[in-house]
Amino acid sequence: MIVTYPTMNFADFTQLRSRIERAHATIHAKAHVGFAKQQVAQDGSSCSIDVRGVKSPEQLEDEILNLFIWVWSMKDYLKELCRHGNVNPKKIEDLVNTESSLMIAADIANRSKHGELRQSRTGEFAKLQDVQIALPQNIIQSIGFHDSTIQIEVAIPDDAELNATIAFDSGAPSQNAFTVAQDAISAWETKAFPLVGA
Repeated sequence: MIVTYPTMNFADFTQLRSRIERAHATIHAKAHVGFAKQQVAQDGSSCSIDVRGVKSPEQLEDEILNLFIWVWSMKDYLKELCRHGNVNPKKIEDLVNTESSLMIAADIANRSKHGELRQSRTGEFAKLQDVQIALPQNIIQSIGFHDSTIQIEVAIPDDAELNATIAFDSGAPSQNAFTVAQDAISAWETKAFPLVGA
């Protein structure tokens, strides 16, 4: 018995483009119910930090990784559209190999999915690190102390500062993760989409 699977079509491609747009927008939406973290001091005592009004660094990290996974999955969609349009899919691979942002997206997505990289598209084993949300003093409404809990109310979450870095095991200079993601999206849109008539 031979099982055949339906091939990807242009509607699937359009749906992925929309998914990437939503994932990109989600990263920059900073308001959230909040989060709590347990902190342990050098003397062994602990306290809880309860931040309200902004998402956690862990949530931001999940969103960034999600974006890189979807951006990198675009490669397979584009190669399939090439096959439907009588374009050699190797053109997509060639494009990836000339665009550092796409190679970094490959490393980040594959590391996220598989835990570690045995092979690196960049040759430098790119990884996401230093994901942080900074809360400047002017956006904090109040800070309260209750028993062993520090409670922080964020009044203007849109002014929180997002930071995330792409580092390389090779020791190459780190890069801004948001810039790399935007550059990868732009590379698909400006260089790959025209190949498939998108």
